[in-house]
Amino acid sequence: MASPPPDDLEPSERSETGYYGWFVLCNDRVVLPANRTERTVWGDEGFPRWHYQYNGFMGMVLFHTSDPNLLPWTTTKRDVDESSPLYRRAVNKMKKATRPWIEYTNQRKADLEEARVKEKSAGSVPFFQVEQSPVLKVPVTPDKPKIKMANILYRKPLSEVNMVRKALGRGNMTYRTVGEKTFDYYVENEVED
Repeated sequence: MASPPPDDLEPSERSETGYYGWFVLCNDRVVLPANRTERTVWGDEGFPRWHYQYNGFMGMVLFHTSDPNLLPWTTTKRDVDESSPLYRRAVNKMKKATRPWIEYTNQRKADLEEARVKEKSAGSVPFFQVEQSPVLKVPVTPDKPKIKMANILYRKPLSEVNMVRKALGRGNMTYRTVGEKTFDYYVENEVED
């Protein structure tokens, strides 16, 4: 976890961040930087394609040898050789390391406040001191009863949304928060038990 996953995915917050994804290094040379495609795991054999909710993920695969001919890189030494059996074995381990992140980013939505607390309390660890294991360790939150949820999406003029923001007392709140607050208000005041 290079940083916590995003909490809210407003269109303005969906920029591609160049340093998230998988990095493949051969003898300390980066041959595949911040990859978020099927060349690593994203969108390959049952894995989801990269989505902005995975921002914060950074994985590194390091290949070292005294015989450079054994490395899974192309002849130019500037790209990974995806057909290399060594690289394919590494991808299997990368999948094992990636799966917990995908599950965590999905699960943390159920209790975002608790996830934030755990993420803030986690200490940082320099990369080369991280335990070399194909298993990613992420915060664990207790299972809670699942409530079926629905996404509501609608468009309104920005001037009206800004008026609602002002009425709610926070002119910089996200569109999502405006929608949740107005929905909660409607349920509280208009829906009978």
